[in-house]
Amino acid sequence: GQRASSCAFYLLLAAITNMFAVIFGFTTNMLNTWIPLASTLMIYCKSRQYINHTLILIGRMFTVLASIDTYAITSSKQAFRMFSRQSIAIKCPLVVGFCCPLIAVHIAIMNTIVAGQCVMTGVYSIIFTIYQMLIAGIIPPLAMIIFSGLAYWNMKKIGVRHDEILHRTKQ
Repeated sequence: GQRASSCAFYLLLAAITNMFAVIFGFTTNMLNTWIPLASTLMIYCKSRQYINHTLILIGRMFTVLASIDTYAITSSKQAFRMFSRQSIAIKCPLVVGFCCPLIAVHIAIMNTIVAGQCVMTGVYSIIFTIYQMLIAGIIPPLAMIIFSGLAYWNMKKIGVRHDEILHRTKQ
């Protein structure tokens, strides 16, 4: 039988989640253009940004999991390769789906309506900028670079061993 790839599973989940994020973001932005709910309805102000941010964060984490999985499957260490098992590929998205909404809950708490605008106020706007820079701009891309580099290095090692074996058989 054909074995399903856990990496492909993570990438599929990322694509589906990102599709929902785009649809949700577009729909709520268009709705807010015609009916300015974000500036009048507090629950809408808080939930709109929270849900969209959480969906994007979940999609990003699935992409990071795909990078980690690629490294794990190329590893010579059995303990790392175990991460690529299908049972783990089922559990990791559940953890991501539980943790990401918790990580982003501050958005729903701290967004507020001021002078008819849904905004982040005071020190929180600075804290959110730092959070966004780390969570979106530094940590996920850095993790993807590191794990992709490690996977590449592992594949080079495998290739060297394969070349050595081919060289020995020709002699």
